Amino acid sequence: MEYFLIIALIIALIVGILLFKFIKNLVKTILSLLLITIIVSLVIGAVVYIDTRNFINDINSGENLFFLEDESFISGFILDELNKTIGLSSKDLDKYYNFYLEEEYDNILEDKNKFFVFNLDSLVDEDNKQYVDFLKGISNNFEQMDDFEDRFDLESIAFMTLVVDNLRKNPLYLIDSYKTGNLTIYPESITFKVIKVLK
Repeated sequence: MEYFLIIALIIALIVGILLFKFIKNLVKTILSLLLITIIVSLVIGAVVYIDTRNFINDINSGENLFFLEDESFISGFILDELNKTIGLSSKDLDKYYNFYLEEEYDNILEDKNKFFVFNLDSLVDEDNKQYVDFLKGISNNFEQMDDFEDRFDLESIAFMTLVVDNLRKNPLYLIDSYKTGNLTIYPESITFKVIKVLK
């Protein structure tokens, strides 16, 4: 009987020691993984923060191209560092759209910082449908305008109004549009690559 008790105590002691070592290793592994996750999150957060600042600086310095797509580029403008807009002619829009279809993005950029391609459907809702109708009306009804510059300026204003209206209603509009594939940004920064992975 005593031998049985001694053997039971030895087995219990061995099981206890093994269980303690297992739990200790498990806790150590969990803490290590947690620490690695925190470090990786901090590094990614810092990189995204720096990249976002660079993205904002790119928008605020130099020129950027904005296009509105509806089976082709129906409107577009250049926004410079002084927030002055320059409307693009239909010839320019056709040229850029051909580059876009061929994925020759560097030919679109030339000396610009970034370009943005908005899908028309992503901009349309009940509140701003009049801007879309106005924009389509400009394209359809002013083909014969003597002063083509006025036409392109009107298109640019209507397009900008659509974008601003959506941003006013939803400050995350650009991110939401990008996540749903309704906005193309080039060059694609790290921030947007992270957004694409997380969508």
